[in-house]
Amino acid sequence: MKDKTKTSAADFGTEITVGIYIDDDEKTGAAALVISFAVAFALSLGSVMCFISAIFPDMPLLPVAAAAAAGSLVVLGSSLVPKVGVGIPLLFVFGEIVLIDRLKAAFACGMFYTVNTYLSTVHAKFRGTDYYDLSGYDIDYENAALIFLVMTTFALSVFIGMMVIMHTNIAGTFIFSFPPAELILYYGIIPGYFWAGLLIAGWVGVLASELAEFTVSWRESRVPVYRKSSTQSAFNAAFVMLAAFCAAALFTAFSGYSRPAELETAKYRISKYVREFSWDRFFNDLAVFDTSKKDVSGAVNHGKLGRTDEVTFKDETVLRVTLPRTFDNVYLRGFVGKDYTGNSWKEISGAEADELEELSRRFSTQDLCPAAMDGYSWMRYAYETDTKIPVVGMDIENIAANPDYMYLPYLLTPESASRIRYEDDRAVPSSERYTAEVYDVTWYDREHLLDNDGWFSQSVMLDSGSFSPDELSYRRFVYRNYLDIPETFTAAQQMYGDTPRSDIRSELESMKDWFAANCEYDLSAGKLPFGEDFAQYFLTGSRKGSCTHFATAAVLLCRYRGIPARYCEGYIIKSTDFDEFTDFGDKTTVDVTDMRAHAWIEVYLDGCGWVPYEMTPGYERYEGYIEQPETEMPEEGRPEPVEMTEPEPEIVTEGTTIVTEAPAEVTTAAVSENPAPVTGAKEGTGGEDGNGKKEKPGRKLDPRALIAVAVIFALFVLAAFRYYSAVTVRSRRFASKVPSVRAAEACRYFIRLCEYKKIYKGSMSYEDYAGYINEKLYEGRDGSAGLIIEAGLAAKFGNNSVSEETAQAAVLAAKDAAQRMYSQLGAAGKFVFRVVRCLI
Repeated sequence: MKDKTKTSAADFGTEITVGIYIDDDEKTGAAALVISFAVAFALSLGSVMCFISAIFPDMPLLPVAAAAAAGSLVVLGSSLVPKVGVGIPLLFVFGEIVLIDRLKAAFACGMFYTVNTYLSTVHAKFRGTDYYDLSGYDIDYENAALIFLVMTTFALSVFIGMMVIMHTNIAGTFIFSFPPAELILYYGIIPGYFWAGLLIAGWVGVLASELAEFTVSWRESRVPVYRKSSTQSAFNAAFVMLAAFCAAALFTAFSGYSRPAELETAKYRISKYVREFSWDRFFNDLAVFDTSKKDVSGAVNHGKLGRTDEVTFKDETVLRVTLPRTFDNVYLRGFVGKDYTGNSWKEISGAEADELEELSRRFSTQDLCPAAMDGYSWMRYAYETDTKIPVVGMDIENIAANPDYMYLPYLLTPESASRIRYEDDRAVPSSERYTAEVYDVTWYDREHLLDNDGWFSQSVMLDSGSFSPDELSYRRFVYRNYLDIPETFTAAQQMYGDTPRSDIRSELESMKDWFAANCEYDLSAGKLPFGEDFAQYFLTGSRKGSCTHFATAAVLLCRYRGIPARYCEGYIIKSTDFDEFTDFGDKTTVDVTDMRAHAWIEVYLDGCGWVPYEMTPGYERYEGYIEQPETEMPEEGRPEPVEMTEPEPEIVTEGTTIVTEAPAEVTTAAVSENPAPVTGAKEGTGGEDGNGKKEKPGRKLDPRALIAVAVIFALFVLAAFRYYSAVTVRSRRFASKVPSVRAAEACRYFIRLCEYKKIYKGSMSYEDYAGYINEKLYEGRDGSAGLIIEAGLAAKFGNNSVSEETAQAAVLAAKDAAQRMYSQLGAAGKFVFRVVRCLI
């Protein structure tokens, strides 16, 4: 009830009438503690049972519930003994540690058995294979697991109880109660509905309690009022949430309701996205919604994938190229993608870019750079075989293409390449018009590069000069950086299985045949669904897309098969784009429109450099010309294969050794025409080795499980932010130029300090309360309590009549009280005082 009481004080020198809340301390305190206990128990039991119901569905409930209740009761008991406080739960946790020492074998066996069972539930690769060998334990595994889970539940419930019963702290509660449930939900496993509802109800209750704490004004923040409003809010919110959850579950069970297919799909995608979460991918997915920047129309999007519903064109000229008319398609490369993020390609950068720059600088071969190695290879071939290869010039003018790139053809002569400035793998334009000289080699001749006998690269490597070591050093760089694929890309494993690797030409041709037979070229394939992997979705879902889809998927498949590959964008000039009245070999000018924007792949051939390869159906190289060109490389021009004098490098990537000479020795690949649906489980290293012996996976947890650590870290950041906010607000008020603001904050702060020491006002007048504080806190030797409370009351009800000296004295006295309390606490008490209660 509310009573009007006079607070007259000879010490205060003023008479003030204020509203005093009078409650029965014993009844209100007991009711508040019971409600807090119930919320803490619900959180502890719900959190642990979410894990147990999914991993050990037959585990008995009673021992676990008893452990959760015991832990919460320990904290409840400690709150009833003010002099002991936080020491009791810590003492019980220490006692449990001693007990663990006595039951060390059972506890360890139970922990290892729990880990084995958990991994076999969430990972297909651990099914049938134990992560920990338990053969050394002569104990019943299930009973040992029960002992481990009961003791863990008790310790967890103590910490959760401290965050609920002693002082409401939503961040701390979430830190301790979320991980057990997160270990299950992370892999898309659904725990028992009731336990999930109990956990959620507990979270909602704690949140409501903390919100109620912040809404109680400073003059009403006495313990009876605070506990009454806070705990009632917690109970009401938790009860309503649990009731609603149970009602929904009952309705679903008895009505035969089934979720729509769209909801199930969304649920699967969310679960999959969480399992495969990474910050880089998250920010890339957010970029999908960025409509502020429009890229050049067509397929040149500089590595951005799946951002539009369809590929559109403006049919405007982007490049003007003067070149001889040819039978073949001419590729003008601009963007080169190295790293695949799931929905984009990134150019080489960072440490790899620095390494490439240093590598290029150390080249001793004249006019050689990594980007133009293919042209230099043909020059060396012509020299070694005494073959005449014509050189033709191209004049290129950038009309409306991206001005950051030079769009260059392949097979640049060394002299032409030496005039171009490269930044990393990108040619930097010096003007809108530039000239390039290239070797006039037909695609028919270039495809001989893929022959099994390696006659081309061997003829080039016959050179005893500096090209061989330069190429070998760059080759090592390529194999270290252009074989990476993300762990989330599982389509390759589904398509190839254990099919042995074949030679490069067979691999590429079978891959292209599979695309032509199973995938559809479609410029209206639609946006990439949020959270999906671009290549994975194309290969196992839609099976239709533009050249960016085919090129992206092909690069990843090549890398999976051990073939270094990268993604390229630019423009293509088809043979039909030339003026039909121009003779072959005569120069003509072609206006290249955005409709010729294109994406393709490059594969690295040892001794030759980067070679383009077309994977998109419909982009034939010889359009309108059936007979083989007369410029085919003569058979007599080929040298006999010879043994290399310098050993091939052994390239190590992701723990796999790739010997670059291996492709010619393995059997033909057979790509499955209908890959199996890709499941959410990752393929692992388990299975059988070549001798039929069971292979045991290494002791390395899936890196994605580290998201639990990330969540906990985020919650610690939240707690730190909460502390920073409280301290900042208090400091700002203490530094206010208005004396009444400083005095009011000092009084508010001092009363919170007193309540922390279990010095409650109850039904006392403020005069009596000041004396009570003086006796309890200062043992009657200091009048600071009266000074602070007098200043606070004057600030609140005295029409800003507080003097500067009084306000300053109140602030200093309150800070001094805080420092005294803090210095008398142990390590755990200081943590609670500073971080949990935000009192200093």
